Amino acid sequence: MLFYSQDVYQNGFSAGYKAGYCYNLLGCVAPISPIGDRDIKNDYQTGYNNGFVKGQQDQKQYTTQYTPTGGALGQLRPSVQELDLNIDPNHMRELWADYYEKRRIKKQKKLAEQKEREVKISQLVVDHTNEVIDEIDKLKKRLKSNNISDEEINKIVNNFHYENQTLYNKYKDNIKKYDDFYVENKKLKEKISKL
Repeated sequence: MLFYSQDVYQNGFSAGYKAGYCYNLLGCVAPISPIGDRDIKNDYQTGYNNGFVKGQQDQKQYTTQYTPTGGALGQLRPSVQELDLNIDPNHMRELWADYYEKRRIKKQKKLAEQKEREVKISQLVVDHTNEVIDEIDKLKKRLKSNNISDEEINKIVNNFHYENQTLYNKYKDNIKKYDDFYVENKKLKEKISKL
């Protein structure tokens, strides 16, 4: 029973030491906790409390002793003397700011290219729609030269205008389906030119 209670006490001491050592330190890596001194009470909470106090004491001793000579605050000292872990936080901020700025610019550029592409495709949809209107005008002249009545010509022309407008309305806001629009528009132009 004595060994069990000492083990429980030591577990508490170890957890408390790590918590105390890293208290209020960001990015802290606590060293291996020492073996806790015996106490009258051998329960977990007493071990935790004693460990926390010891961790705080060691943290203060470590930060005053080692921070100026190497090792970031709250970190283990490097084993190789030449290795400098004193990273300038302002330099790190500049690096991250530069990284995020480049990312932001890249994203803006991509969005601008996408917008430019959408504008070009929208203009192509309008241009192809106007080409169909030109074909309809040519058809109207051809039909007049063949002595077809104005009523019949208007009926044919209006049907083609309706098809052209329907096609335009279907794809003007759906630029991703430009290829489908192009195929249908080409078929409509061929249909008009063959008449």
